Amino acid sequence: LITFDDQIRDYYEPSGTFVGLKPMLQGLEKIEPKNKGNIEAALHSAAELIKGRALVVVISDLLEEPESILQGINHLYYDGKEVTLFHILDPAEMNMSITGLADVTSLETKDKITVDLKAIRDAYLEQLRLYLDELRSGFQKTRSEYILTETRTEVYDAILQRSRMV
Repeated sequence: LITFDDQIRDYYEPSGTFVGLKPMLQGLEKIEPKNKGNIEAALHSAAELIKGRALVVVISDLLEEPESILQGINHLYYDGKEVTLFHILDPAEMNMSITGLADVTSLETKDKITVDLKAIRDAYLEQLRLYLDELRSGFQKTRSEYILTETRTEVYDAILQRSRMV
């Protein structure tokens, strides 16, 4: 398990036992958003840390430029890693079904703006579609498994989605 934001924060050695699983689960429980993410740098660092063949599972909102995400994924791929990505988005981010004015605050930078959601909905959804298409295309080139899921999806159901793909 590797946790990161703009750099690797914690690294837990792979373990095939339940004893080794406990520190990983505790590590997941203590994660809090702090700094702006840099998935490319984290994936490059992970590629250096993880030796030999391995399955790398990335769980992220992937809210960064596709090109930088794909650079990191390419590094893992060319190092012989099998990559599965769980792209987690809030349902409101995926369909923009809410209307009215909204104050939007970045979890990472704490910057805040007010937007009219109805006025930007169509443009937002088109940009989201283009963004997701670019990610999917890049992941296909590296034979990475890509699962787009919502924050409300149970972990078991997301993993079940992956098992149906294999």
